[in-house]
Amino acid sequence: MYYKIEDSKLKQVENQEPRHFYVKGRFEGNRFVVASQILGDAALATEGTPGWFELSSQHFYSQQTAQAPVSPYVVGYMTPKGFVPSKKDVY
Repeated sequence: MYYKIEDSKLKQVENQEPRHFYVKGRFEGNRFVVASQILGDAALATEGTPGWFELSSQHFYSQQTAQAPVSPYVVGYMTPKGFVPSKKDVY
């Protein structure tokens, strides 16, 4: 199953659209199990508030927070349009 990263949420979709960021995976209870890196041909973020987006909790954490990221997560920036990855890696 594909999950689109949009409005700082994971939204389940049937197939991927190249202009959006997607990740392949599934939820097992409250935990997201990743089956791919970030997919899609949208522009990676280079500005905004730096931090990470935890896929299981669907929560953004600023890089200035005192806590460590919980896997799986994606690094990027919070922008006026929501979270946008800066890399296509899932950690």
